[in-house]
Amino acid sequence: MKALEPAFRDLQAFFLSLEPPKYPFPIDADKAARGEAVFQTTCVRCHGTYGPDGKYPNKIVPLDEIGTDPARSQGLSDRLVAHYNKTWLGAEYPVDTKRVGYQAPPLDGIWATAPYLHNGSVPTLHALLDSSSRPPRFTRPPSTDFAHYDQAHLGWKFTEVSADDLSSTARRSPFQAKFIVDTARFGMSNGGHTFGDALSEEERMDLIEYLKTL
Repeated sequence: MKALEPAFRDLQAFFLSLEPPKYPFPIDADKAARGEAVFQTTCVRCHGTYGPDGKYPNKIVPLDEIGTDPARSQGLSDRLVAHYNKTWLGAEYPVDTKRVGYQAPPLDGIWATAPYLHNGSVPTLHALLDSSSRPPRFTRPPSTDFAHYDQAHLGWKFTEVSADDLSSTARRSPFQAKFIVDTARFGMSNGGHTFGDALSEEERMDLIEYLKTL
């Protein structure tokens, strides 16, 4: 109801007051400084800038540009979109009926948001920035304890799962099967977002060091 909008404004003010968790491990300041320069030339257009004068562009990236799995973007039914667009909120902030892409997210606290892409199909930022290294199948960590955190590649430590191992999932309990990510499943493709592929490995690692500071 539109009458409740003031309450939502209060909630918005609260959410905007929240600060992302600081990276809890050491950061190489020199590498991070070099990484910021890489970020400025590679990532700012979609993900914005950070710091006291930071600006978030709120950008929708077309599917043919981002190249990531389209299932979630295209999963909203025409009936649902039409219903939402008839509401008072939809009248002011309508959903594009063509569902052309995904909104590039802000990167505050990105170190704590693994796995990556909208469907969680990439375990580390290093793999996100080097698409050739993304595992087609991998294990989720058993917990979010820092013992399972990959400080170098920024994300969760994982073990690749072979096709033969995957075929034995039927013998696993449903609980055990939940720890395997298979990017061949519908909606779970790990393709797209290849913007980091053109970076050298040194630039990639510098960029990761900078992302720890956000």
